[in-house]
Amino acid sequence: EINKKELFEIIQPDFFDSDALKVSPILSYRVSDYGKRYYARSNGYSVEIAPSVTTVIKNAPTEDHILKWWCDKGYDVAKKYMQTRAAYGTFMHILFKDLLLGGALVFDSPLLIDSFKAFIAAEKIPESLFDFEEVATDLKSDMLGFVRWVKDYQVKPLAIELIVWGEGYAGAADLVAKLTIDGEEKVALVDFKSGRKGFYASHIMQLHALRLAWNSQFSETPIDMVANYGAKEYRLSNLKEPYKFKIHKESEIVTECKRFLVLLDYFNAEPIEMSERYALKDAMQITLETETETLIERRDILAEVKERLGGKDVESTKRNPGAKATRSGKNKNRGKVRKRNSKKP
Repeated sequence: EINKKELFEIIQPDFFDSDALKVSPILSYRVSDYGKRYYARSNGYSVEIAPSVTTVIKNAPTEDHILKWWCDKGYDVAKKYMQTRAAYGTFMHILFKDLLLGGALVFDSPLLIDSFKAFIAAEKIPESLFDFEEVATDLKSDMLGFVRWVKDYQVKPLAIELIVWGEGYAGAADLVAKLTIDGEEKVALVDFKSGRKGFYASHIMQLHALRLAWNSQFSETPIDMVANYGAKEYRLSNLKEPYKFKIHKESEIVTECKRFLVLLDYFNAEPIEMSERYALKDAMQITLETETETLIERRDILAEVKERLGGKDVESTKRNPGAKATRSGKNKNRGKVRKRNSKKP
């Protein structure tokens, strides 16, 4: 496993308007840990590690309509659908990014299918999960709708796929851009969703967390509004507006703000632990006399985080409603990340 799969990935924004934003993006690493995602950065003295926004939100109770959907579909069918939509959504994000950056993309079904097959092959996702004719139809529909949306709102990107850091968490902002609405230009945080059913409370929570983080980093260019963009199944009746675009009300955001902060405090109540990684070494032979420990290669994830970013220690940020976070002492427990001191400085 540790020889074949890279657990660390340096994350650079797909686009960043340094002239407009003035403040440089934070160099961040993404760390995967069996379904959980963390981000790491150096603060000059130590390496800070924090959970992703989506990892924090996963601790929220599942909404009733989603539970009903899982029950109606059955576990196996629902699981397959989630796998296919996740892969489709990632590919869709790539296409949207290319379009925003002025790319000319193919609009031919066979060529789109070939591109998508190459993508899922690289991700080691079996082709048997997909109806490729349906995938091609959806991709063409989504690209057409997205081009219309960009034109309708005169979208001018400021940042695409940028990692932003909040107090105790970090996350990727799909798009921060200037949009023109009713003749007025506003700075919007937009999150793309590939599902056709609509937008949910967890989506608003995600946007709220990212807005807080963005406004902390880029205070001279604050977010005026948050919104979700989604695709519609293309039909003639959707010619006027072949996409879904919802600007969320402040009243909705305030409610989800409180929920997110509760979930964040819950997540950060205990030290972050990284699952131990190991692989079996190659050897000429094994016998009953072999010391089995000599055949196991272990990997200390947190030590590697520190080495990659050149910090003297590894720590995580804990949100403190009463005071700013301070740095903790050295981490004495291998495999754990100590929290910042919650006492007032």
